[in-house]
Amino acid sequence: MNTGDLAVRGILKAGVWQRIYSSGEFAASASSVTISGLDGDTDQFWLLKCKLYTIANNNFYIQPNSISTVGNYGYQDVTGTDTVIAGFRDTAEAQIRIGNGGALGDLSQTETIIYAKSGTIRTFIGDYSDSVRTTSVSAIGLVGQSWLDTSVNITSLKIASQSGIGSTSTIDLYRCVSAT
Repeated sequence: MNTGDLAVRGILKAGVWQRIYSSGEFAASASSVTISGLDGDTDQFWLLKCKLYTIANNNFYIQPNSISTVGNYGYQDVTGTDTVIAGFRDTAEAQIRIGNGGALGDLSQTETIIYAKSGTIRTFIGDYSDSVRTTSVSAIGLVGQSWLDTSVNITSLKIASQSGIGSTSTIDLYRCVSAT
């Protein structure tokens, strides 16, 4: 049985996720990463997979087209923290939250499906783990989020945190390629 990568030359139409961006492991910390050259109206669906290491206590987030207007974003979150299950809602955010780290070196992982087509509210549906260290996982969660700006095409995604993204983090973005 052969396994490995498939090098497709030309247009792929198979109903699959195709990786369109990979950061590889960060050699050093970064304040943010911007994935540019995107076209949300053409791709429509993206899958963002991140393994993010913390520099200090902070949230990791996405800002489409680097837009940070407070009140443009909202979320509904179901979280398991230690032995407590809770729900949270906010409709006055300045970004899409994708994880959290409580201390230097904590790991946060996320997978977020993004509906990116303009003309409708953009949705971000994801799962995440927060503040993973040694054998401890501080929290896990499922979150539905939205961005109310329906007029502009998403051409970039900024991934950042208040204090930066630690070395050895990885960020991968996939687009859904239709079978038709």
